[in-house]
Amino acid sequence: MTDIFDDFDWDAFEKKDSFQMSEKQNEGTVDDIEHTVVSGTVISITQREVVVNIGYRTDGIIQKSEFIYNPELKVGDVVDVYIESKSNHLGQLILSHKKARAAKAWERVNEALDNNETVKAYVKCRTKGGTIVDVFGMEAFMPGSQTDIVRVADLKTFVGQTISVKIVKINKEYSNIVVSRRAVVEENLAKKTADKTLLKEIWQKHTEVQEQILKQRTAPITIIPEATTIINEKLHVRVDTTDNTDEIQQHIVDSLNIDYDDCHFEEGYVLAPISNWQKLGESVKAKISTEANKEYVTFTYNPIVDGSIVDRCAQFTGVKHLLDKLEVEYDFDKNNRLQISIEELNRLKENEEFNSLQLALPDRVSAIIPTYPSIIVYLEKQYPGLKLNNIELFTNSRKKFNTGVNIDKQVTVEGGYFTQEFLDLIKPVFELQMCKVEFTFIINDDALNSYDWQANTLGLPKLNGNTITFYKNVKRSKLQEDIEDGLEETSDVAYMTSSEFFNTKDTTDFNFDFYIWNKLIKKLFGQNNYDYTEKYYYKYRENRDWATGEELDKFNDDLHISFKPSIDHSISSKGTSIGIDFNWKEKSLPELLTELSKEYPFVDFGLFKNGHKCNLDVQYRKADMTEILNQLHDFSDDLHLELKKKGTELAFSREFQKIEDLLTFKAQLIHKLKTFDQSRYLCTISEVPSDKVKLAYYNDITSRDEDRLDAVRELKGVDFTVGELKIGKLIRTANYPELILDISGDFYEVTKQLFEETDVTEITPDLSGDLEKLARLKESLNRIVEGRDVENLSLGTFIFDASKAACIKDYEDNIKLELQEIDKHLLNKRIANNKSQKVAIAKAILAPDLSLIQGPPGSGKSTAIAELIWQHVRENQNTRILLTSETNLAVDNAIDRVVNPYHNLVKPIRIGDESRLETEGLQFSYSAMYRWAKGKDITVKKKSFNIDDDDDDNDDVTTTVEDTVYETPEKLILQNWMENIGRRMDKDCMPKEAQELWQELLENPTDNLKILFFDNYIANCNVVGATCSSIGQKNIIFTENIATRSKKGKFVPTAFYKTYRSIFSQRDNEYNPKIRFDVVIQDESSKATPAELSLPLIYGKKNIIIGDHRQLPPMISRESFINSFEYLIKREKNNTELQRIKELKSFFIKNFNILEISHFERLYNQIDEKLKGVFNYQFRMHPAINEVIKQFYKDEGGLECGLVHPKDLGINDPDYIHNGASRFHGITAGPIEPDVHVLWIDSSSPEMLDGTSRVNYGEVKIIQKLLHDINNSDSFHKYNNKWSNIEDKQIGLISFYGKQLRLLKEMAREFNPNEMPIRVSTVDRFQGMERNIIIVSMVRSHCIQTEKGQKPDYKKYGEDGYPKQNDLGFAQSPNRLNVALSRAKRLLIIVGDSQLFRTKEIYDNVYNTVFNHENGKVLTAEEYGL
Repeated sequence: MTDIFDDFDWDAFEKKDSFQMSEKQNEGTVDDIEHTVVSGTVISITQREVVVNIGYRTDGIIQKSEFIYNPELKVGDVVDVYIESKSNHLGQLILSHKKARAAKAWERVNEALDNNETVKAYVKCRTKGGTIVDVFGMEAFMPGSQTDIVRVADLKTFVGQTISVKIVKINKEYSNIVVSRRAVVEENLAKKTADKTLLKEIWQKHTEVQEQILKQRTAPITIIPEATTIINEKLHVRVDTTDNTDEIQQHIVDSLNIDYDDCHFEEGYVLAPISNWQKLGESVKAKISTEANKEYVTFTYNPIVDGSIVDRCAQFTGVKHLLDKLEVEYDFDKNNRLQISIEELNRLKENEEFNSLQLALPDRVSAIIPTYPSIIVYLEKQYPGLKLNNIELFTNSRKKFNTGVNIDKQVTVEGGYFTQEFLDLIKPVFELQMCKVEFTFIINDDALNSYDWQANTLGLPKLNGNTITFYKNVKRSKLQEDIEDGLEETSDVAYMTSSEFFNTKDTTDFNFDFYIWNKLIKKLFGQNNYDYTEKYYYKYRENRDWATGEELDKFNDDLHISFKPSIDHSISSKGTSIGIDFNWKEKSLPELLTELSKEYPFVDFGLFKNGHKCNLDVQYRKADMTEILNQLHDFSDDLHLELKKKGTELAFSREFQKIEDLLTFKAQLIHKLKTFDQSRYLCTISEVPSDKVKLAYYNDITSRDEDRLDAVRELKGVDFTVGELKIGKLIRTANYPELILDISGDFYEVTKQLFEETDVTEITPDLSGDLEKLARLKESLNRIVEGRDVENLSLGTFIFDASKAACIKDYEDNIKLELQEIDKHLLNKRIANNKSQKVAIAKAILAPDLSLIQGPPGSGKSTAIAELIWQHVRENQNTRILLTSETNLAVDNAIDRVVNPYHNLVKPIRIGDESRLETEGLQFSYSAMYRWAKGKDITVKKKSFNIDDDDDDNDDVTTTVEDTVYETPEKLILQNWMENIGRRMDKDCMPKEAQELWQELLENPTDNLKILFFDNYIANCNVVGATCSSIGQKNIIFTENIATRSKKGKFVPTAFYKTYRSIFSQRDNEYNPKIRFDVVIQDESSKATPAELSLPLIYGKKNIIIGDHRQLPPMISRESFINSFEYLIKREKNNTELQRIKELKSFFIKNFNILEISHFERLYNQIDEKLKGVFNYQFRMHPAINEVIKQFYKDEGGLECGLVHPKDLGINDPDYIHNGASRFHGITAGPIEPDVHVLWIDSSSPEMLDGTSRVNYGEVKIIQKLLHDINNSDSFHKYNNKWSNIEDKQIGLISFYGKQLRLLKEMAREFNPNEMPIRVSTVDRFQGMERNIIIVSMVRSHCIQTEKGQKPDYKKYGEDGYPKQNDLGFAQSPNRLNVALSRAKRLLIIVGDSQLFRTKEIYDNVYNTVFNHENGKVLTAEEYGL
């Protein structure tokens, strides 16, 4: 018998028994360690739970939310857990990871603080002043200021992220932990900054990105040939704005194999059979979606569930339903403003149902009125010299149930009437019919008493002064438009009011009437005792199609010049309409237009006869959708929610990848919507057939047009080509898609013929100059990094780490000796008492490699540069110096300071486009000197600008009218040299005849003598002045959209090098001499990137860099860079290039903090103290303004006013024209008094977000009132009229926001530029400029409004009436405010909200300085009467 256990697996049994014993043992162990912390292994992760094995017979369950701080958690990870109990009702362990972390948390927190350790933290939520984060399972606080090294606009963007932080403070007693992300960023930044290789790489890639963007911008622009016209040497073209969306739509249709009946692209969706959708491969979907995205179309192939919820009880909804019910004509614009005629609105006010809505109708409404050249513009062209006037009378119709307008249009002519032949001739354009005649008799004073006027037995018209006027209506047939309109009413014009006998009857023969009237007057007063005038009135039919493009262009210009825009009136950029903002309760629109017609007879104003719609910004009671929003958010985080129609409608949608998920969610959503109050909320889910899916299609036309417009605006001022023909420069983009190019150059006739005889379909921007500059920047950086072809072989080391620059040997001894030498040989005696300037100059002279000078605004940098040049040349006349800056103004100002009446040891030459040189620089122009030597005209045509180009991007506006200017240098430096030679004549030793002959030759040199002086000056030139971007030896001619392939790879000399070669080739005995200088002096360097700094520095053995890192850094915007990358990614078709751009974008986002820091600041902080100088005296600003600016320079040793320290140079001298140190103004205007030099008008008006910009309407009103006070002040005009220079006369208006500048620009047009010129500009544009009077609009406020005209709600928001906000925006950077406030010489006016700005210590100091200074004044807007 076989043993029954033969087939039994004893090994398995023993293992099982062993396992059970182990479980029992573990079970006992758990009892022992309950409520303790142990380690476990993650064995499973589901959507909601994490399963952990701690070696017990059952596994433990932990909520996944406890691991939210660790998104990288995976199976196999070992984690700490706290055992709460050994089993739940399913026999599972109850574990807590959160409690385990908390149990060890304090130990880990202290350890991290002691070791300065970087730890992970999960950002849980936003709180007041910062965010709450989870560190080791404990809540910690991260202040907003500790989130990043730059201000974070919205801390909510960090919520849900796991970030690296450092523990910076703990208080165990109160369980407080403070962490800092900023400390981690700063630590990483320090490491990166120390890494010279990384810094070089960043800036090399920076130029690469700029080059990539420029190449994209060289793409040809497609235009419509039929829309091309040439007017006054201006080429008008229309951009072809069509896109490839039709092709995208066809791809979508083909891929899904659907009928066009299921295509609802305009409504934003398509319907597709589920079977077709499921068959479609992912690669096809991805390809079409990517193509669509490049055309600004979003189409993901993901099915959606969508719908809306409407608040039936909302005021907005009630208005809409009532207007529909009453069949009123209305509309809503894109801002949901009600568009309705005032006549309809007046009717509605009588409707009880409408009144029951209790709408808060605004007092003011706006209307857009079409404009066109009036009939007198046409008639003056036909009959020049006629006395014409246009009369337009607008009246409300008095017909019952008619809400329209009657328009009576008449034209008058004095001194005669039109012949019938002429009327027939112009009838196709204007049908004129005489409707009235008017004869006015002017009686001599001596003859007036010949008639008893009191008795007036003859019934003559009423005597007005010494004139009487006879009227007669002329019988006529009705014009066709009168018949069509069925106008039984006559005009309200009272033609005849004075006499029943003479003026109430019609006439068919006005010649006979005049004969009778004339005979009567002659009989009563005598033949020679009167004179008369005649006026004829013609009614006409409106015509808005007669004007040519040229005439419309001129009308646009005339309208902008003559019309006086204000806060209540504005003009469209095309001149095709005006905007009117008016109080509809006080004056009707017809009344307003009748008044405007009288004031502007050359304008034909239009109204829709059946009721002209106006915009009403109705303040509806807010619909309360908050609870609905919250519930839907809680219901599904993935549900996209958007409030529409003044918050009365909530649109919702959600995408899905699987149809099963969609159907499940839809059922849940339907159930959720049914829980809402159905009597109040109308809930709708879009109907979709059961066998189909709905796919969302969105064509973002707005973004497409904005991107295209932005791209075109970037090209303003750029030359364009057709093929190889350079046709002209783009000068106007305001009317996009219409562009205007100035083609008045050398190729005008060829260009004109080309466009008239052929269909030109493309014009191409020529950005070769910009690309060549970038190529030189890249090349200069590469040369520095590689140590190749640089004059100073150490440049590659100290340009990225200034601490490596060579030191001054025997510093103490040498600096004393150098200061003594400087004192002995000063060029400008004003420096004698300025110790800080002299020390900085001495350090720069002695520095072997590199020297830096920090120069605050107005501190005499130009004077110091001239002194630097002089001291270098004085020691060695053959020293070769390059003076450079990014702006012509800085170069010209500095180079002008070397001119003196004693000697010409310094011989500068200015290289550059003469049309861009300042007056100070023209005297040194190589080209001008060459023409003078050759006996040619040295007049220069300066660049002109058009103040009436209302491009939206034009934020630098002057109201001073300028035209093309031809300028002649007052005196060339060669002539100054000749005068100095004459002054040095030895009159004691030289015979008188020889003196006279020599003097005559110097004053009237022969042609040979001119050439001799020119050649000698050039041979001894030791200073070259040029802008940074122009310097370089070779231009690289690119092939991409710039030139033909035949020029590929060709190198040509730059304009700079051509002149450099002319100067130095003979001296260096080389035809193509190497560009080299002993000293390079670079000004305004704080705004330069390392690449821009490096371009001139590679040519210098020694480099002196001058800047002010307390002013604006390089203009590098993170948002702008990201937008540029997105633009490039959308446009790029090549996959390899696309991947490279994406990598560049990632690199920049990662390292952007390094880019934002001014490289001048980085060098200044690194360099040895003995190699840098600081100017501590400024000579621009009144001492009161200096005290305000002083706050920004405390770390640099402060700032003193050199006009009063060490002695007063006449700061209050009324003779400010002759005393350059005087800052007297003597103005009394509103709050301005003669002894006030800094004024703060405290505005508490709310700011408003306008797109991505900000505006503050209250500040505009304050500045408007202030300018009116100034303009009405005799003392201002007495002061201002003494100036001859326009810059001295101009009032500068500065703000930080483009949209605010546009409001200020429109407001500034109210003022006559000849009486009070105004310059409106951004703070960035104003850097480097100065004006006597500056007004700064700060814009930001402690409260904010959401729309224009919003009324304060004190019940809801307290004493301010508006929601609070505390963001300083651009003003967060003190540098920006420093530049804005330091532009003023005599009078600085700050208009801003002190309550907000005083929250920052440095601005609080500014405010207190103004308040406490004897020449300062603070008043509120209310105290100013606003």
